[in-house]
Amino acid sequence: MTKNYARTIYLLIALIVVLLDRWSKHVVAQRISLYSHIQIIPGFFRLTHTENTGAAFSLFADHRSVTSDTRLCVNPAPCRFSL
Repeated sequence: MTKNYARTIYLLIALIVVLLDRWSKHVVAQRISLYSHIQIIPGFFRLTHTENTGAAFSLFADHRSVTSDTRLCVNPAPCRFSL
C-alpha cells in the first residue's frame, strides 16, 4: 500500500465519520424534543437531545470570539501535518 493510497483511505474514513456524525445530530434534532430522551438499550443506553453552545462541555459558552478564534487557529494544524 502506497503512502498516498493510505492517506486517501484515511481521508475517506474521516469523511464518512463526519458525515454520519452530522446526519445523526440532524436526525436527533428533528425527532427528539430538547432535553427528552429515548431508550436504545433499556437500562444501558439512552439517547438524550441536548445542545452545547461552547467548546468542550460548554467551556467558554459566553465567549464566542474565544472559541471561534481557537477553532480557526487550531483546526488547520492537524490537517496540514497529518497529510
